Amino acid sequence: EHEGQRIALHPVDPVRNSRRERPWRRPHLEETVPSHPAFDPPRALLDKATGRPPAHAADADGGEA
Repeated sequence: EHEGQRIALHPVDPVRNSRRERPWRRPHLEETVPSHPAFDPPRALLDKATGRPPAHAADADGGEA
């Protein structure tokens, strides 16, 4: 049961299931979201430790300065 609803389970073939094609979950975000985050945790820690301004403050679009 999940959230008060009974869900029927059935056996599956794990090899066949691992090779099946799956649809994109969020195709509408593909063009609007960058492929990787602009945040770099080690660089942020280094900026903080050395007392220099954060790298993201120098570049408004989130890219590297």
